[in-house]
Amino acid sequence: MTVVRRTGVQAGAGVCFVAGLMLFLAETRSTGEALERFRLIIALTELTILGIVLMALAAITAAALFVFGRRKPE
Repeated sequence: MTVVRRTGVQAGAGVCFVAGLMLFLAETRSTGEALERFRLIIALTELTILGIVLMALAAITAAALFVFGRRKPE
């Protein structure tokens, strides 16, 4: 699996995770409970986005090291 494809799969999994959390919020009945869950979902969403960004940076770094780190044999 290529670096780009793996990063795309991880990003897709993150999007599905956030969508599932939003559906979980939609089932909440009381307003106080909804606000508490909404804060939790916002925090988890921020962590998910941060994780996706860090994985993308790691993939870009790995690809750059692979491409530019190879030296021609002398």
